[in-house]
Amino acid sequence: MKKGAKYLRYLAIPVTLLILFLLGGCILSLYPLYTEEDIVFKPELVGRWQGENGEIWEFSRDENDSYILRFTDADGKTGIFQAHLVELEEGVFLDFYPDEPDIEYSPVYQLHYIGAHSFAYVSQIEPELQLHLPDPGWLENKLEEDPDAIRHEVIDSHIILSASTQELQAFWSEHIDEKEAFLDPAPLERIEEIPEVQPDNQ
Repeated sequence: MKKGAKYLRYLAIPVTLLILFLLGGCILSLYPLYTEEDIVFKPELVGRWQGENGEIWEFSRDENDSYILRFTDADGKTGIFQAHLVELEEGVFLDFYPDEPDIEYSPVYQLHYIGAHSFAYVSQIEPELQLHLPDPGWLENKLEEDPDAIRHEVIDSHIILSASTQELQAFWSEHIDEKEAFLDPAPLERIEEIPEVQPDNQ
């Protein structure tokens, strides 16, 4: 086990994010892909989008140009995330992070809760939303060739990125044009628009 991994074994992952993770469609990161200067808000993202397998991605506007993402899988299991569009020179990404669960856990349990970020390259929003999740297989091969390509931990055979925001941006910007680095998108079709509501502090 790599140094520091014992502190990451308690990483808390929502059920819906865990499903994506175990199916090979999600790479987890301890740090966000964005700084405050990188955040952009695109109103066309607000709405309900449905994937080919019946999953629903519902985006609504939150404060500070962020979104609330409610993800519901085909079995009806739902998770709520804080989401941000991240505009880098090479392209736009979606960073999403689990909202705190609406359950009263004990203080001891809460001390062990560490959320994790995930992200996807956004190639287009309209007429279909296309999200390209990083390919875990490509990343695994990349790190086998060069373990220092990006800082990470390996926990129970899963890669957890521990690189800083700046390192994450540099790494994914460098590989954004490599087709193998991202999974093919499953187009999401808009099924219902949500009226945009301005946050109270705006």
